[in-house]
Amino acid sequence: MKKSITLLFILCLGGLLLAVPFSTSVLYNTSNGLFTTPIDQASDAGQGFLDLDKTFIFGGLANLNQTRVISSTSNSSGTNTLGAVSLGAYFNTNRPWSLFTNLYHDSTSWFTGANSISDSYNTKTVGSNTQEWLSQRVETKYYGSLAKEVDDRAQYLTELNGMVIGGSIRIYNKDNSVIGNNFSEKTTYYYDNAAAGVAPDVKADYTREEKQRRKANDFRMELRAPLFMPGEKVDQTFSAMLGFGSDDNGSGKREVTYSTPVKTPSSLTDVLHDDVKDKTGFFQIAGGYRQDMPSPFMKSESKDFYFGGNLNLTFYSPTYSTLTETQRYNYTLSGTTMNKAKSTYSYASDERKFGLTTTMSISGMVGHRFSYDLGKGMSLKLAPEVGVYFSSYGDEKVKERTTITKTDTNNDGLADTTTTVTREYENTNSALGDRDTNTFLAVDLLPSCAFTYQPETWDVGFTLGTKLNMSMQYSTSKTEESYVRTTTKTETGGVTTTTTSDAYSGTLGLTTHSMDWVTTLTHSLSMNWDINENATLYADLTGTIGSGIFDFGRLTVQAVISLP
Repeated sequence: MKKSITLLFILCLGGLLLAVPFSTSVLYNTSNGLFTTPIDQASDAGQGFLDLDKTFIFGGLANLNQTRVISSTSNSSGTNTLGAVSLGAYFNTNRPWSLFTNLYHDSTSWFTGANSISDSYNTKTVGSNTQEWLSQRVETKYYGSLAKEVDDRAQYLTELNGMVIGGSIRIYNKDNSVIGNNFSEKTTYYYDNAAAGVAPDVKADYTREEKQRRKANDFRMELRAPLFMPGEKVDQTFSAMLGFGSDDNGSGKREVTYSTPVKTPSSLTDVLHDDVKDKTGFFQIAGGYRQDMPSPFMKSESKDFYFGGNLNLTFYSPTYSTLTETQRYNYTLSGTTMNKAKSTYSYASDERKFGLTTTMSISGMVGHRFSYDLGKGMSLKLAPEVGVYFSSYGDEKVKERTTITKTDTNNDGLADTTTTVTREYENTNSALGDRDTNTFLAVDLLPSCAFTYQPETWDVGFTLGTKLNMSMQYSTSKTEESYVRTTTKTETGGVTTTTTSDAYSGTLGLTTHSMDWVTTLTHSLSMNWDINENATLYADLTGTIGSGIFDFGRLTVQAVISLP
């Protein structure tokens, strides 16, 4: 059975993807992954999952993760706004299993829209008095959403024939819509039907109704499946990921309609279409592999030497079109009858077709863990690591653009001339300029170490972690000369004329190179308190002290509790 499952995962992978814990503990993050707690073991498809021999529940005063919320944008400030709910548990049954959830809803941005009524008045002299009468009423309703941002994740792991398998799902949606662009509005115009000097007799004349929806949101869904296969000499970890979604930049529709006036002759324009479709859909597939084994450089049974990598492919293609269509009407009063006649008509559309764009990234790493017991409650772990990352990506590719314009030259409500312009592009980006293709290569040296201190008689311990990142980054950007072939087709009175032209951007192929050396050093500090043999608290002390004052608003505390 192990062989068949391995073959299934290899077929699904098509590449390499490193497995990482679904939820990480304060200790894990402080020590750069060198020391772990049951939180990390229970949420990671690895040997630690199989080593647990108790049932655990996990929780935190801020969040199960070291960060307070899942959303990176909402976690950028120092305020301790709790928008995330994180729960986790490991059940030591005949077939051990764990369940973790991270649920985030941006509670600071909930809104459901609003309603408003605005009145305007005119004045009239009646005898020696001045009286007001309602001349216009605007009724507006805005449309909103229940949550500005949602980021929900869940993972399930279990043991099967000595292996660890499972799956996770993530659903993310961020609403970038502007509430002022999503509304319906009705304006009623009134007239005074009474003679001069007589008290106003207010009646409805005509109405204007406008409806507009402009939705802008980012949506994505990710499905992940890990598989851990322990072995006598080698442990192997496979993982596969499938993702899809779309980024909407403000697609929507707008319409404006007028009713026929009762009293006031007017020229009013109906907006039949004011439509925009501007979104990008994408599909993502990734796979990865990691191997842990005894060191090939020294005699040891511990599987401290590791290597692996991942492959990520993303395919995306935008959709863009606009359509504007209006019809103007002239209203004239003949006695008590209001006559309606078509006037100026206009039509304009713009549609772009895009090619499929592919981005690719490949990464790999190799490292070695070293562990030292220094005695008197002191432990030291080191992990020198080398990583390589390569990516290739380019601008979106416009293949064709078609614009259609209909002109009403004599204002009779009919299109007299239709002009269709078709442009065929090569090496052209979405801004209709020269298209760039880019590559990026980084080679990283990532030594990390962690030191723990907790004497045997102490209930409290401390962990200090340090990580150095020395990175050489090399990038290239190649600009390709864009080309367009334009075909213009004009139809007037049944006569069609066609013209064709070719044009190059005039920019010769240009490749730029750049190289950067980046070095960063990070330090982390945490403490743990063993309340008893079944409960331990972990506190992240990194960044909680500023200007000599302990900032409790930045304090993260986690609890690991085993059930007897």
